[in-house]
Amino acid sequence: MIGVGKIKQYSNILEKPLSKGKQEVSLSAFTFLFSELVQYNQTRVDNIAELERRLEDAGYAVGARVLELLCHRDKVLLASWTSTTPSFGNEVRKF
Repeated sequence: MIGVGKIKQYSNILEKPLSKGKQEVSLSAFTFLFSELVQYNQTRVDNIAELERRLEDAGYAVGARVLELLCHRDKVLLASWTSTTPSFGNEVRKF
């Protein structure tokens, strides 16, 4: 437990919390960011298919980074995770 007035030291930057408060993002902030992403990409494409591809690429990249960060931070959950559903005839092993 951290004492009053003490600052917690992190051994790795990935273990540092993203925010000091709630682990949520306001809907208005997310909406603004998404709108800017769409507008930015709209000015750089010639057709809808290319816009969809660019947005998909951006979403995939962000999702992969968030997943990697969450997996790194939640080692305990991953270490104990097992699946009882067979995959290709074999059960998923514990990490």
